[in-house]
Amino acid sequence: MKSKASIVIALICALIVFATGAVILMNVLGGSGSKGGNPGNSKYAGLNYSDYITLGEYKDLTYESSAVDISDEDLQDAIDDQLSEHAEALEITEGEVAEDDLINVDYVGTIDGKEVQKVPDISILVGAAELGEDVDKALIGASIGTEIVVETVVPEDSEDEDLAGKDITYTVKINHKEDEKIPEYNLDFVKSVSEFTSLEDYEADLKAQLTEDRLAENVEEAKESLMSTVMDNSEAKSYPEGFVDEELTRIKEEYQSYADMYGMTMDEFRETFLGYTEEEMNTEFEEEAKSAVFEKLIAYAILEKEGIKISKSDFKDYLSGLLEESGYTEETFKEDYEMSIEEYAEQYDMYTEFVLDQAKDIMYKNATAVPASETASDDDEELDEDDEVEDLGADELELDIDDSEDPDEEIADPEE
Repeated sequence: MKSKASIVIALICALIVFATGAVILMNVLGGSGSKGGNPGNSKYAGLNYSDYITLGEYKDLTYESSAVDISDEDLQDAIDDQLSEHAEALEITEGEVAEDDLINVDYVGTIDGKEVQKVPDISILVGAAELGEDVDKALIGASIGTEIVVETVVPEDSEDEDLAGKDITYTVKINHKEDEKIPEYNLDFVKSVSEFTSLEDYEADLKAQLTEDRLAENVEEAKESLMSTVMDNSEAKSYPEGFVDEELTRIKEEYQSYADMYGMTMDEFRETFLGYTEEEMNTEFEEEAKSAVFEKLIAYAILEKEGIKISKSDFKDYLSGLLEESGYTEETFKEDYEMSIEEYAEQYDMYTEFVLDQAKDIMYKNATAVPASETASDDDEELDEDDEVEDLGADELELDIDDSEDPDEEIADPEE
């Protein structure tokens, strides 16, 4: 069962992706945060899992299902997204700056006449106080192409500790306002961005893509619900030494990174997004760390019980799939991350992520979809009444595991 804190982080990730249009690679590649060890030589592999957990029933489970329904509103949202993706960028060089404008500026910051900051050609959102509220106030109403000079104080919580609390003078040159021209939705647009020659065919294809995406999302939701059920069915007796502490460190680093992203201290982030006291947050983090270790032990125990052996080629195919899903090639990934996908997998124990995926596939393949109305009436169902998961049928997802002997060298044998 996901904690309140982890749900908040999932929502923040979604907001960041929505606001920036960016794909956050870590959401695709994941990584359990366990550093060290080679792919297939995870510290979880080879443990005596019965020392730590009692594995509960993981087959013949049920999950809630509902029919996929792509509404006219869903389709219109998708069309609007396509129009936005093909918007024409505009540089407006006349007029005045208003609140919520995105403007391009050059700015210089001086303290006692000495230049301490010089940033050319940067975009700032007026009203977001990126250079402080005083600068925003001076920008509103200023003419594009002019220069403003503002005396203000660097905030005490500034990332630049050397400047925090000091008087500073900003000279800001307003280069232009950034805007975009959304294209009109018509047949000319459709022909320019696709192979279709009619709006009807284009919209039918778009609806099919939405349906496919919704089905895939709901399969993942079903798997998560099934894992939650298996965790409830199982028992954690103890934890391998150091495993929980390592997960706890990863969790704290992750939340600190989100606080940094918002320009907040951890205390500010905790109060704003989590609503916890420091003691409550530490307790929540510890429970989340234990849950993460418990889940991984369950996954490995399932593969051991099923006699699943994963080869090097299995794992390589898994990594290649993740690269493709995130829009990377091996070359572009290495350019951006300064390491190969194999090195990344080793550093972040992606093998354990693969094991988790395989265990969830086993659960899903052996589960039965039940209409939400039926599961809601059961007294002891683990799924919430409001959750909706698509009925794909377990036979629609093939488990990418070869139970027969694999000529490839095996990189992990849970039975050993």
